[in-house]
Amino acid sequence: MSSRTTLLKRAAATVTAAGVALTGAVVLTTAAAPAEAAIKRVETPFAYQGSAYGTRVSLGDPNQGGLTSGPSAWSVLGCTAMAPTTHGNHLAKVGVADGINIGAVDSVTSDYRKPKQKIYGSRSVNKVADITLGQKDGPRLRIKGVTTVAHAYNVKGKFRATADIDLSGVDLLGPLPNGDNQPKELQQLLGAIDKGDDQLVEAVIEGAGSDGIKIPGLGTVKPAGSQRTVIGPRRSMAGAYGIRVILDNGSRVDIGRAWAKIESAQPAGVFTGNAYAVQAVVGNGVLGIGKTPFQPLPCTGTSGKWRTNALAQPKSSQLDASALKAETFGNPMRDGRAVARARSAVADIVLGGGSLEIQGVVGQVNVFQNKRGQVVRRTTAGTRVGAIIAGGKTYEAPAPGQALEIPGVATIRAGLRQNLGKRGLRVHALQVKLLDGTGLVLNIGTARAKILR
Repeated sequence: MSSRTTLLKRAAATVTAAGVALTGAVVLTTAAAPAEAAIKRVETPFAYQGSAYGTRVSLGDPNQGGLTSGPSAWSVLGCTAMAPTTHGNHLAKVGVADGINIGAVDSVTSDYRKPKQKIYGSRSVNKVADITLGQKDGPRLRIKGVTTVAHAYNVKGKFRATADIDLSGVDLLGPLPNGDNQPKELQQLLGAIDKGDDQLVEAVIEGAGSDGIKIPGLGTVKPAGSQRTVIGPRRSMAGAYGIRVILDNGSRVDIGRAWAKIESAQPAGVFTGNAYAVQAVVGNGVLGIGKTPFQPLPCTGTSGKWRTNALAQPKSSQLDASALKAETFGNPMRDGRAVARARSAVADIVLGGGSLEIQGVVGQVNVFQNKRGQVVRRTTAGTRVGAIIAGGKTYEAPAPGQALEIPGVATIRAGLRQNLGKRGLRVHALQVKLLDGTGLVLNIGTARAKILR
């Protein structure tokens, strides 16, 4: 039995600490999508993707046991060739934690077609009404009307893309410590907003760079990323980023994110899926570990080759695992046949302060489509578990869908298979729930694949 440190030991401890739970941070409700235009929804020659969310909050340093919320009001447009399509999500005003208060958040992801004008596109928009950061007895930063827009489109056979950010207002409330003056860069940002000059606002934010705009007694304002567009002969992509605030206590708040993509579709259809080796959730959807490592399956496949994302050993005090790998495979054939696969693997992982060790986990799904575009077979061939060791005893993995309970240590389920409609499949090779009172649930060896028509 390995004596290495406990997976998520610090994260689990953080959950029980007073005032640290991400209360309400991931409470999402699906907004009714706007009424679509009268144009009929049909299959197009393009594949569309998009996503948008309002905020993502990390309480404390993630490498020192801090916790990360899921994206607020997250809206996703999955791989599809059908247009028009609209998805939306909404988050009401909520207090995430002491000193972090988020107003209403709205996200919309959509694709559209204008066949007469030969225009097709994918568009993602996020709007954060307001967010206030800081304690009542100190400096507080109020940011209003953050909008991020990503637009990827094709006009008469040529791909185009745009990415934009807009802020309607930023206010610094309360006194700065020791009578400090407002930082010059913050004054420039406020002036650009007052002028209504979006390009200047973006320039000031991005000009802050890695050093950011330091606000004494509060934290640092930085760009969450650079607005980005990629345009090629078969695809275009747009990524819009808002701003990032790193508080003096180590917490991080990302505000505003939108992403959109369009690409020429394959005749065999559109692929979707992903693989990741581990993911941990600690009660109420709060992430202890995100999907690590994560490998998506591109909409247009991988030309029949495996795409791999691997980690020899994650560089995190939270994670005690080795040889993590995630892979996806998509082979569209000219005669209409197609094969989609996803696979993830973990060589070794230790939980519960060394009380539980799991070795040789692989999760794999395989989806097959015939010449007529029908999915004829879906399997989890390749999914397996090597060994489960606790208290010096080796246990057999439970049968698919069954549970193994190791008293005082964990409940383990294996081969959790889920059909994704009639055209896809997902599997968690193992799902482990620790019985130490933290509520930690760990998915190990997750794979998902689907072929759409």
